[in-house]
Amino acid sequence: MKSWFKAVLVLALVALVGGVLIGCGVSGPEATVKSMFQAVETLNADKAGSYYTEQYRESEVAHMRETFAFISSMRITNLKTTLASQTDNTATVDYEVDIEIKWIGNETAMKSYASDRIRLVKEDGKWLIDEPFGGLGVSQ
Repeated sequence: MKSWFKAVLVLALVALVGGVLIGCGVSGPEATVKSMFQAVETLNADKAGSYYTEQYRESEVAHMRETFAFISSMRITNLKTTLASQTDNTATVDYEVDIEIKWIGNETAMKSYASDRIRLVKEDGKWLIDEPFGGLGVSQ
């Protein structure tokens, strides 16, 4: 019985460590898009901006900070990504997402749906968004 318990414990630890390692790194174009949306959901402009190329990072962070200053909370659900195309150094990812935003001073949630295609490039082994973000259809 003890050897059975040890085998189950080892398998559980392997699964846990594997899940942690997979979850820690942003490895592909779709993972980059998903990570950017996670940062947007937490209203973290700097983190969201880290998924952009240098060409767009500063302006996107500034735009997000401006917008996030008026948002009390955001929920992103039903995020679906599809790799539309990929080469060694470029990719496009289609996304669909439901967004729920509560603006400061108006706690009624605004709900919307957004879908678009995002262009990415691979720089120094990391996939980055290489265009200004079309937005989430979020205007006050």
